[in-house]
Amino acid sequence: MMRLQELQNTLQQYLMASEVDATIAAEITPIAKGNITERLNIYHHAYRSRIREALSSQFPNLAKLLGAQVFNQHMDAFIARHPSTHRNMRWLGDQLSDFLQAYAPDKPLYADMANFEWRLGLAFDSLDTPCLTLQDLSAFTPEQWGDLSFQWLPSVYLGQAQTNVIRAWMALENNDQANLDMALEPTQFLVWRKEMVSQFKSLTALEAEAIAYMMQRHTFGELCEYLTAHMDEEDVLPYAAGLLSEWLQEEMLISVALNTDSDHL
Repeated sequence: MMRLQELQNTLQQYLMASEVDATIAAEITPIAKGNITERLNIYHHAYRSRIREALSSQFPNLAKLLGAQVFNQHMDAFIARHPSTHRNMRWLGDQLSDFLQAYAPDKPLYADMANFEWRLGLAFDSLDTPCLTLQDLSAFTPEQWGDLSFQWLPSVYLGQAQTNVIRAWMALENNDQANLDMALEPTQFLVWRKEMVSQFKSLTALEAEAIAYMMQRHTFGELCEYLTAHMDEEDVLPYAAGLLSEWLQEEMLISVALNTDSDHL
């Protein structure tokens, strides 16, 4: 006779196993209706069913993309490879994108969609942090602007996809399956949260480069120098200023520093 903790651990191992192992069957009291294996199978199936249900709520458009049967097959394979280690089902899908990249390498949209929807969820769950405003920048003189660097909102994520995952996501949102065939070209995108709503946008190659550059805590002046290699000199300042204005308006920045990280607003 197993002790309670040993019995609980054995039942957990049985439920999480990719193949049914009825070692625990000897500990189950027989009843007149239904044999022990059938009763255990109910719980074995229910465990996966609940996890698939949780994953479909976290990745709704991935579920649409795959269809119910393929989605369930892929999620069962994912569960077998990555058993849940979290008490909260919210974090079940943290490795799903990497898994789909390896499991279905000929379907890059699967991995891209999983990553995109995961990032939307992370943006929504991120810390609520006061954002930098244009009024904050008015504390600096025009001569100091070239030496300003910025810290980004924790929810901001710069992503690179093998497909145009945003176009595909929007098509699935609108139940427009025809446009999925148009979403195969690589794209770069940004995800962040504004006013408690996850936001996203596709980026041009230069815009993505500029954001990545500034995320390394380069100054505004260094950004302008960086952009001179990509456009005419007279266009650099208006373009850089436009980017900064958008980052402020969309509440992507949380602090500014002059020369060093010690002078934050």
